[in-house]
Amino acid sequence: MPRLYEEAALLLFFVAGRGVTLNTLFDVREIVAVMAQTLEAVTASAFSDADAAAFILDAFEDRWLGWPEPAKRDRLIAMIGTFLGNTPTLRRPPAS
Repeated sequence: MPRLYEEAALLLFFVAGRGVTLNTLFDVREIVAVMAQTLEAVTASAFSDADAAAFILDAFEDRWLGWPEPAKRDRLIAMIGTFLGNTPTLRRPPAS
């Protein structure tokens, strides 16, 4: 199980709660595992929370059923960015 599996499952729960529908061709456990790996990659990078959120959203484009309209996408980026910033295990040390 990837290191950030629980955080990825919680993030997926939040995203699905905002009306994003998962593509049934993908197993949910696979989506969570890949999202956990993506979270690990994002936390190791120097992305801002908003850039990291956009990266995560774009990385899962094929796993969503229907792409959200631009206004909804902006809200999802804000929600994911807030999640990244407020989750202690995902916080990065400040750039020096």
